[in-house]
Amino acid sequence: MPLLFTSLFSGAPGGPPPEPPAPDPDPAFTWTDGLAFRFDAGDGVFGADGVTPAADGDPVARWRNRGTGADAVQGDPARRPVFRSGAPDGRPYIACHHDQNQHFEDLAFAQPAGFLSLAPFTVFAVTDAVGATDRFPALLGAPAPNGGKMGVYFRAPAGAQIHVVKPALRLGNLTSPQLLMAAVGRNAAGTTDQPFARFWIRQNRAGLFTDASQSSNLDSSAIAATEFLRNTGASTGGAFDGHLHELLLYDRTLDDATTFAIEDWLTARHGLA
Repeated sequence: MPLLFTSLFSGAPGGPPPEPPAPDPDPAFTWTDGLAFRFDAGDGVFGADGVTPAADGDPVARWRNRGTGADAVQGDPARRPVFRSGAPDGRPYIACHHDQNQHFEDLAFAQPAGFLSLAPFTVFAVTDAVGATDRFPALLGAPAPNGGKMGVYFRAPAGAQIHVVKPALRLGNLTSPQLLMAAVGRNAAGTTDQPFARFWIRQNRAGLFTDASQSSNLDSSAIAATEFLRNTGASTGGAFDGHLHELLLYDRTLDDATTFAIEDWLTARHGLA
């Protein structure tokens, strides 16, 4: 996969730019089954016209998806996240600030209606949660009419919280940057019956939370699409606030071996401890 280094490298005066380093290899295991969305800030981030690679500080109109779903786009220039190249791990990232409601348009990822129904899914994300502590900045979410049916939230280190809705949880301390895995539809033991009541969360390759029951909005209705980098069902608007380096969204649960292998691969890619 090609990586973007448009703002990280420049040639000597009058000479050609140096060759960028070789792209990272894909993992040496099967990891694409059920991969609906994969967004990597080092690959396929495009500026205002949606086709020119973004430079440092450019608003992002399109972010190429390496899964089976569509690309992430934002047609409103005022709401476009910003491409940045100066991450602590040397890789670029997508920056959002909740006051500007920067986000991408909805992803074609659905959830059924009702208190006792859920389509299982698994999320991996590498992020710096650096924003306001009085909000619920969502990576994924649902519109207000749907009661915040689904969301994966991060709070800044000072607030030190992860939120996953549906199920409704508030968990753990964040490091910066950090890796989160959230599986909805299975628990740590691998139990997948009654998928609405199984969930498992890991942070930086360590078990954080697992349970076989949940609380949720009783009036949750079905969603036909999932908001990306916000959840307007949250009382504070749910706009993401921070830096997103990479996100993978599977439309299923994964076995332990695949889960841990993806975590190891992302940890190595992003220089996490």
